[in-house]
Amino acid sequence: FILHGAIIFIIAIGVFIDARITISSNCAWSGKFKNDRHQLIQRGPYKRIRHPQPLAYFLAFIGTSFLMHDPRVFLFALFLIPISYVKSLIDEQYLYFIFPEYDEYVKKTGRFLLK
Repeated sequence: FILHGAIIFIIAIGVFIDARITISSNCAWSGKFKNDRHQLIQRGPYKRIRHPQPLAYFLAFIGTSFLMHDPRVFLFALFLIPISYVKSLIDEQYLYFIFPEYDEYVKKTGRFLLK
């Protein structure tokens, strides 16, 4: 399980870094827009997944649970699923409001997984 955990964790770090670099042109690390000329990001991991950062968190905890052989970490990862889902619904209400093209974007992307 250690090798599998390490691979999953490395993938998670890659997804997270790619997502942060991609979105950093539009948002500060705090999640606030940098300026009034914000745009809907549809490149990098956001080209296929609307919420890649929660996916990265989930994968990181799954990988960590394998590395540590600790079922509590795995259970925490499962606990993140409904929390991430509810947060994504709240975020998407705002995104529908500020980006008229968000409806089309939703049709061609998955929430957390590839569509």
